[in-house]
Amino acid sequence: MKIVGAPRTRALILRIAAHLSLAAIALLVPDVGPNRFWLAALLTGVTPPIAIVVNLLTPDLARNWVEALFDLLLIVTVVHLVPHLWVPAMCLGLMVALAPSVSLHPRSHWIYMGFGLILLTGMTLVALVHGVADWGLATAAVAVTYPAMLYYTYSQMKRMNELRGRDQLMRGMTDLAGSVAHDFNNMLMGIGGHAELARRSLAPDHPAQVDISEVLKGTERAGQLSGQLLNFAGRGVDQSAEINLLDELRLILGLLQTVLPPHIEVKVEAPAAPLYIEVNASQLHQVLVNILLNASEAMSDTEGIIEVALQRVETGAHDAPQVEVVVRDRGHGIPAGEKLRVFEPFYTTKDWGHGLEIGR
Repeated sequence: MKIVGAPRTRALILRIAAHLSLAAIALLVPDVGPNRFWLAALLTGVTPPIAIVVNLLTPDLARNWVEALFDLLLIVTVVHLVPHLWVPAMCLGLMVALAPSVSLHPRSHWIYMGFGLILLTGMTLVALVHGVADWGLATAAVAVTYPAMLYYTYSQMKRMNELRGRDQLMRGMTDLAGSVAHDFNNMLMGIGGHAELARRSLAPDHPAQVDISEVLKGTERAGQLSGQLLNFAGRGVDQSAEINLLDELRLILGLLQTVLPPHIEVKVEAPAAPLYIEVNASQLHQVLVNILLNASEAMSDTEGIIEVALQRVETGAHDAPQVEVVVRDRGHGIPAGEKLRVFEPFYTTKDWGHGLEIGR
């Protein structure tokens, strides 16, 4: 069955349907007792209008606990008409008193405590007035276990609110990253366009041609950064292309020259033949930058060389060859035996004790 409408409307429909179903049971089952007609009338003509008023007039945040309070008061009231169903009513009241929707309220722990007090007081009053047998043990069991259940619910509420806050923060960051990336792209288009016009207006041997070429290369690299921001914001297009890994590595090293400490040298070993791979260039740059920066941080107090080795790996007669990137540093690194997953689905890293291996 599919319930249409807004969440508030669907909740109201389900609530009224439950009341009417209980009213039908009271009418059709004689064992409910001599007050079953009064019970059916209450559940048919009184509680549905109150539920509608509560649903329509209560703000969203308060509705999470006001409707639960309405259900709890309904239970401790209705059980006066059917006191022989005291035990099922107590179980149902305990479920309502710990309703998960209440945890959405910032003061939920106080609301839960109030609900427990209402449940125990109301059910005890019913038991004393109607002489319910063996009510003391059930009430004591609920009173003893309720604090533990309340603590568990409160802990889950705190954890859920923390996750919700992180989710909202990440959404805000992704929205900001997407907006910045779009504005950044617009500025880069203007810079690159004017630089290209200036390059074409000058003679090929003009001294400014070199500087303009560097400006165009810088806009291209900045465009890749914008692509990373768009990927982070979930708005990027996954465009994989066949690229030469050595050329991309040299591009990254050129960008990192001003970032890496002066006492650290990067040495690259690669075969003479080009190593072409099919990958998203922006994501590849992100991985390489992270690995090289991690290696430099591991050598923050050590002078030495970061070795980067590129090599082709044959995987089998029927499998395409793969390209392996090995980064070794002279720092302490992460503890031996631990594995660090840097990026999926393209690359993972494996600890060598004092270096990292990236396998595609």
